[in-house]
Amino acid sequence: MSEKKTICIIHHATMQGGGSKSLLDLANMLKEEYRVVIGVPRSDSKMKEEFVELGFELFEFTTKIPTLMSFSGGPPLLSKSLIKTVLSIRTVNDFVDEIMSTKPDAIFFNSIVSIISAKYFPDNVKKFCIVRETLVNKITLRIYRNILERYFSGVCFIANSEISKLALQNVQTLEVPDSLPEAKEEKFPSYPPNVLNNRSFRILFLGGAQRIKGGSILLKSLDYIECDFTVTIAGEFPKSHYGLMWCLRHVTSLGYWLYLNRLNKLLSKQLSKYSIDMKGYCQDISTLIRECDVIVFPSTNVHQPRPCIEAGYYGKPAIISDFEETREFFRDNVNAFTFKVGDHKDLAKKITMLAKDSERYLILAKNNYDMSFKYHDYDRIKLDLVKFIKNNI
Repeated sequence: MSEKKTICIIHHATMQGGGSKSLLDLANMLKEEYRVVIGVPRSDSKMKEEFVELGFELFEFTTKIPTLMSFSGGPPLLSKSLIKTVLSIRTVNDFVDEIMSTKPDAIFFNSIVSIISAKYFPDNVKKFCIVRETLVNKITLRIYRNILERYFSGVCFIANSEISKLALQNVQTLEVPDSLPEAKEEKFPSYPPNVLNNRSFRILFLGGAQRIKGGSILLKSLDYIECDFTVTIAGEFPKSHYGLMWCLRHVTSLGYWLYLNRLNKLLSKQLSKYSIDMKGYCQDISTLIRECDVIVFPSTNVHQPRPCIEAGYYGKPAIISDFEETREFFRDNVNAFTFKVGDHKDLAKKITMLAKDSERYLILAKNNYDMSFKYHDYDRIKLDLVKFIKNNI
């Protein structure tokens, strides 16, 4: 039997979240056919402990990874992130040397924001990328397109909308939607006909305090919901008070600091008025999804809603902000309710409508279940991905 080829998956972030979950899915899909090395920045993140516990070969690089952070909900192009990008290029050869020490046959960038180092890797090392972000800036769109077409053997996308935006001509592409391997045996719940009668409507929010996730929109909507409800919030919310030293260290993030303070004041106010259960960061959210009635994803900028996909596997509907890019998988009054972006009153209206209509609830729940397994089937996506890599490596 010939020795397995090595694929080094480069992950630029150190925090846990949807990106690290998707990274594990990618690594699991490839590990049977390839020697998979996961390259991550050196840090004290618990994310790395999980990778090792699952048996993956981990490589910690110490050089700053070059990134071009441009995507929906990300920093503006002219910001300190651009300065960091320029500065990181100075040490890109050191970064490449570190990654090449794993002796890869192929490099797989787990995000489009990290591909600017691709041109510095040897030509005989194949390059792949998965586009997880929603791209909105026309300048960086051209930069990304140029890099992908010149240096990459294959590019994967989690949504067709981004395939259309980049319109790559000289490189093979594949749609690889998010999937949830642990839920593939789930059965649709045995709901009674009047599933919502005589009890509180259970709302679940997965997202933490990031502005793009829209936690403030959900919290504002609570004052306008016309039914009995409870709310569960999962994800990290920073402490409610920030001292002088914190402000000085984050002087370039004044807008974010102001937002966090407003968010925490709003949270404190709503905690005193409503039944809100703060879960913090949760490694396993399956129990939370099973125990809720609906997942709410009120993103303020277009953002691919992995939590709503996960909800479908467990037979739960979603309520999400209405963006053209998310309509591929979430259709209003079919498997979800959509609402006007940033409109907390419209969100409250849709929550109330769903909570008061068991018949509509069951239709949306079943449709979301069916669509999750139709468009996000783990085994089919795995076969497509492995075949794609084999054909282009």
